[in-house]
Amino acid sequence: FIVADSEFNIHKNQHKDKIVRHKFKFLPKLGRIIQGIARNYAYFAPTINVIKRWLHCNLFSGLIDENIITILVADLFINSHPYICPQSVFQAFIRFLYLLSDYDWVENP
Repeated sequence: FIVADSEFNIHKNQHKDKIVRHKFKFLPKLGRIIQGIARNYAYFAPTINVIKRWLHCNLFSGLIDENIITILVADLFINSHPYICPQSVFQAFIRFLYLLSDYDWVENP
């Protein structure tokens, strides 16, 4: 019984360590990267706002994490191949909708 309890405490502490690492290491790095992208692309921040509002109005906001939304939008601006970088918020929004509809989410989550 003692071994099982200590193993539970180890697993519990590992879970806490993952949460702490995510909160204090990953999120600040992500924030700095997003700041850099927002500085380089004028339509990046407004696009995120429009997409979050659209997701909220269509009741998807609770299903998709805000960080995932930000990363997907950042990918639209950084890896815009075969197109050029979005030149307006509307163009980026349309590309985001196309990404949601066209990507095979079941096979490649």
